[in-house]
Amino acid sequence: MSVNRTLVPPRGRRGELITGRLEGHGRANYQFEPDGSPSYYLKLVTGRGIETLWGTDLERAITRSRTQPKIGAMVGVRRVGSEAVTIPAREGDRSTDRQRTFHRARWVVESVSYFAQSAQEARREVKARLEDRRAMSERPELRSAFVCLGIARAYAERHIRDPRDRELFVSRVQAVMEASVQQGRPAPQPRHADRNRSRTPRLVRDEPSQ
Repeated sequence: MSVNRTLVPPRGRRGELITGRLEGHGRANYQFEPDGSPSYYLKLVTGRGIETLWGTDLERAITRSRTQPKIGAMVGVRRVGSEAVTIPAREGDRSTDRQRTFHRARWVVESVSYFAQSAQEARREVKARLEDRRAMSERPELRSAFVCLGIARAYAERHIRDPRDRELFVSRVQAVMEASVQQGRPAPQPRHADRNRSRTPRLVRDEPSQ
């Protein structure tokens, strides 16, 4: 099977996933020009032909890739954002006598199976959230239990120092919520203590009773 080796215009818009067979990567002057600035390239064989992506962050993306793709592997490349990089001024050099700041593109390079799995997980998460919203809209007891459990967790984080006591408190509240849901009734609403409630004064003895 012959491969079209016609060079095509570069791609790499933010968020765009470029897939192809990894043919090579490494350090080189930009566009392989003798006087080009130091950069890093990644060469792919795609349905459009050979595509060469440029960016110094591609080296980090390759070396720290979770799937560690090898030459010949099918990979996906995506530009995920950028970071500000500041170059200090150089004394005596008119072309760089001022501090300069530019934005360096950040990349992700992984095997295509990694991106496919991530997409499936994202779809499952979205589906689960939609089902939860639908269930809570159709069953008020689920909505009230969810709200009360969140209040209980927030209260435990603020007022209970011991992690074991926090976990015990939340688990007991959760048990009450589950019982309410099983019985099809709204969860008990949390009660706030009345700060202005009068208390019965305690008798304080200065001397021991006889």
